[in-house]
Amino acid sequence: MSEFEQLYREVILDHYKAPRNHGLLDPNDAVAEGQNPLCGDEVSLDLVVDTEGRISEVGFQGQGCAVSRAWRSRPARSPHSRRN
Repeated sequence: MSEFEQLYREVILDHYKAPRNHGLLDPNDAVAEGQNPLCGDEVSLDLVVDTEGRISEVGFQGQGCAVSRAWRSRPARSPHSRRN
């Protein structure tokens, strides 16, 4: 296994075992929900947007495989520099 593959696995497992920003936000400014009918993954995503149009908080909940859970967690780790 290459170093890249090992790092990829470590990142996936880290976010699977300890997801960042897990849990929905109340109040929120935007909500999105989705399902993948092929594999059964489900996700709900909440956003809070600041007065400058930047995402200031992200929260999610859902169920799915390790890759799906890590995908939801990784972008949620540092939303403060993203523009709406």
